[in-house]
Amino acid sequence: MKFTGLILVLITMVFSTPLAAQNKAIQVTNFKSLAPQLTASDDSLKIINFWATWCRPCVEELKYFKAAADTFRAQKIKFVFVSLDFKSQKEKVEQFWAKNKIKGAIYLLDDDPNKWINQIDSSWTGEIPYTLIVPSNGKTIKLNGELKNYNELQSLITNNLTK
Repeated sequence: MKFTGLILVLITMVFSTPLAAQNKAIQVTNFKSLAPQLTASDDSLKIINFWATWCRPCVEELKYFKAAADTFRAQKIKFVFVSLDFKSQKEKVEQFWAKNKIKGAIYLLDDDPNKWINQIDSSWTGEIPYTLIVPSNGKTIKLNGELKNYNELQSLITNNLTK
C-alpha cells in the first residue's frame, strides 16, 4: 500500500511540474552578460546559434544541432543557443525547448540587437539563423543563414575539434 502511495505522489509531482521546470531553465540576459559565452575560453569547441521560434529556417536547422549534440556527446563541445524572441515570449520558448529536448545552454537575449550586432560581426545584418563556431584557438567561423544540412554542421565540428 505504501508503494502505491509513493507512485501516486511521484506521478502527481511529475504532471504538476511545468514543462520548463523539467528542462534546463532559460536564462533571460543582456548582451553584456552573454558576451563571455561568445569567445574561446578553454579547450572546448563552442557552437553558438542565434535563432527564434518565429523563424522557420531557425527551427528547421535546430534538428541538426540536436543530432550533433548526440553524435559528439563524448567530445568537448559546448552548444549555446540564443533566442531572439521577445522577453514576453519566454514561456513559448521554454515550451518549445522542453518539447524538442535540445541539449545546450539556452538564453533569451533581452537587448536591442542594433546595440550589439556589430560587436559580433560588422557585416551581420541581423538575419537569423546565425551561427558562430568558436574553436579553442579563437578563430571564429561565422555562418550567416541556414545550414544546408546536418553534414555541413558535422563537417564544421569535425574540422574544428581540438586534436
